[in-house]
Amino acid sequence: MGVVFVRRQRRLADPLLDLRLFANRALTTALVSMLINTMLPGATMVLLTQFLQLVEGLSPQDAALALIPAALAGIVSVQVAPVAARRVRPAYLIAAGMTVAATGLVVITQSETAVGLIVGFALINFGAGPLITLGTNIVIGAAPPEKAGSAASVSQVSNEFGFALGIATMGSLAAAVYRADVADTLPAGAPAVARDTLAGAAAVVPQLPGPLGDAVLASARAGFTSGLHAVAAVSAVLLVGVAVAALVLLRQVPPVGAPLPAPENARAGSEQEAVL
Repeated sequence: MGVVFVRRQRRLADPLLDLRLFANRALTTALVSMLINTMLPGATMVLLTQFLQLVEGLSPQDAALALIPAALAGIVSVQVAPVAARRVRPAYLIAAGMTVAATGLVVITQSETAVGLIVGFALINFGAGPLITLGTNIVIGAAPPEKAGSAASVSQVSNEFGFALGIATMGSLAAAVYRADVADTLPAGAPAVARDTLAGAAAVVPQLPGPLGDAVLASARAGFTSGLHAVAAVSAVLLVGVAVAALVLLRQVPPVGAPLPAPENARAGSEQEAVL
């Protein structure tokens, strides 16, 4: 379907998506960075909420309250980033933010309690702020004025697609690690559903004898934690890659409010006008 869509868009006189936009390095770098940024922390957030409820035993309300520090960190970051971008090039802010987010993911890989995971997720949200606030601005600013609406919509689609892709790919990784881990640790007599997901194990535990239920739940929780750690480790490596790419490929983008560098032909024309 993707191939058919691209071929059709290339033939249309007025395409829904002008593929020539992707020839702009700054636009493409910002789009891919935003996709990865929503893909990885988005999947981590889904796993984290399950961890708080099914591993730590928090109620849905308490699990939601535990995420407030991360929400506050994100609010602060998206407010500070545009102000800082008036003096600092977006490439440096985005790279620094991705490094902070990667650090948060490393904290998660080393944590087996709610406190460590909450701190790590707060760092992720804080680090994502510069890319969230400046990425769309870079995309729209890199597109021709008549294509600004199309560029903005592609930016939004990139974010939404990143969440879906992250849950599909990183969720599959977490599930694979979970099943490999519990295959060796689940006690004999454990229901088959406990081998698939932590939620399945938690659902059947009340139906099992006390010692068996405790053993099944402990094995399932350990397996889920291993899956979460694996996702966080892979995500940390990829976010470091995003930081490097932003630093290298977006370094020509000026601070917010600074004049864009004029093309050579425009500069020559201005000089001729000055002479006249």
